[in-house]
Amino acid sequence: MRGSGAQRRIAHRRQPGLADALASAHNDRGSLMRQSIHSQRTFASVASLAALLVALVLMAPAASAHNPQHPLKVSGTWSDPPGACIDHIISFDPSTGDFACTGTSEWTGTWTGSTAWTLTGNQDPTTGAVSGLVSEVFTGHVPNGSAGTLTFVERITIDPAGNTAIRGRIVDSSGGLARSHGHARWIGLSNTEGSGGGTYFGHWNQDRKQSHHS
Repeated sequence: MRGSGAQRRIAHRRQPGLADALASAHNDRGSLMRQSIHSQRTFASVASLAALLVALVLMAPAASAHNPQHPLKVSGTWSDPPGACIDHIISFDPSTGDFACTGTSEWTGTWTGSTAWTLTGNQDPTTGAVSGLVSEVFTGHVPNGSAGTLTFVERITIDPAGNTAIRGRIVDSSGGLARSHGHARWIGLSNTEGSGGGTYFGHWNQDRKQSHHS
């Protein structure tokens, strides 16, 4: 075609015009918009993650206090009234020293309440020292207000001077103290008329309540 060669040469030498400038501006604006959207998404993700972390931090202490998962240290005092055991003999064999009796106790501290116990043991006919097994049921509450029962199995020794040492563990629980686990030691002094008292210490934990849907 006539003039087609010249037109091609003119087109080849043509400098960027308005259309090119608009196209470049359009591309720059698209790039800026994409960067802005990406920044907004990144900020929203960081903000959501931060809010979640704050919520978890705030919820953790309350959940832990209500349902302790890690063993908590327990401590307090215990006291038996006069007549414990000696006024409630179930059986006694003077030839061997084997006996069984019952009694009660009051606890204060981490575990606050009362207990009922049965002691099956032996009193050495020569020295008067006592050893045996105790089954004890505590009824009371803990510092967070949960109330229920804890059943202990214990080993007890009382030397001729009345020094008392008991080691026990939780074997059953109910009510607000259900799903409890733990162990403790009781030390103190037992008197000849049945009274006694001292301190206790140990560890206790309680499993979380299981979901009704699990």
